[in-house]
Amino acid sequence: MTKDHSCTVDKHAATNEPEPLWTYETASRRLNCSQRHLQRLIDSGKIPPPLQVGGLYRYQPEVIEEWIAAQASKATNIKGGRPQ
Repeated sequence: MTKDHSCTVDKHAATNEPEPLWTYETASRRLNCSQRHLQRLIDSGKIPPPLQVGGLYRYQPEVIEEWIAAQASKATNIKGGRPQ
């Protein structure tokens, strides 16, 4: 018996719940880098800083996804290995 995966729904979208905030660990896994490298990106201003929730720092997933998309569009403008 095969399963039909054509109608996969995000449980957060279906319930109108916001997606949970990401920890540094989750954000760095999504970016495929170390947590230390993520901190360097933040310190250099290359990526938006996380939100501070009490004493915790968390990322909104859409911020990371938008940053990735912006980096991908910059990469399409590279010619000869250098940004134009």
